[in-house]
Amino acid sequence: MRRRVLLTRPEGAAAERSLRRLKALGWEGIRLPLTRIEALPDPGLAAGALDLEAAQALIFTSAEGLRRFAALSGFRGLPVHAVGAATASAARAAGFAHVEEGGGDVRSLALHLAARLRPEAGPALHFGAEAPAGDLPGALAGLGLRVVRIPLYRTRPLTRFPESALRAEGLRAALFHAPSAARAFAALRPPPCALEGLIAAAISAAAAEPLEGLGFRALVCAARPDEAHMLGALAALG
Repeated sequence: MRRRVLLTRPEGAAAERSLRRLKALGWEGIRLPLTRIEALPDPGLAAGALDLEAAQALIFTSAEGLRRFAALSGFRGLPVHAVGAATASAARAAGFAHVEEGGGDVRSLALHLAARLRPEAGPALHFGAEAPAGDLPGALAGLGLRVVRIPLYRTRPLTRFPESALRAEGLRAALFHAPSAARAFAALRPPPCALEGLIAAAISAAAAEPLEGLGFRALVCAARPDEAHMLGALAALG
């Protein structure tokens, strides 16, 4: 029997990589993008209107934000602090020479930044989603560190639940790579009877929280906030 899993990532290169990884592990991924990504107006990157050189660092909490920055600006003259391995890899691929990564979530990134940024060196610029998962400026303000948020994209949730996806033969699990996808799933109010045989695997505690109490057979969270550990948590139960 085929082992199938719902993949809730937005359509794009990242979802394609996940599908290939699932196939290599013996799973068949079923696309169920719960959010779509919309670009926001250019804040002045293409025209050079933003004074990037006055900042001490660039911060990215998603590979999507990094790729949108790279598409708009050729500036590569500052250190990059990335939330985790995937975003750091995207930064290196985009041509940044000095790239450091946090522990995979906003809390660990804040600790990473607190040890490396200096109040007297100017602001750090955080490029990412319109509604980010955590509050980096608030987490660091008490240390005298100024983080300026500059949104480059927004995520829009699915508005109608495709119940047919939950009836796929051999379906055993659903993967949630982001809190936004988990929130979108919960907001659609899927019938608990359709979830009782499924495992939900979340990439982080923030992604797991909206899924609690929905009726899944089991809810597992990655030991580290990356896809490899999330799939490992799924394999332990699946």
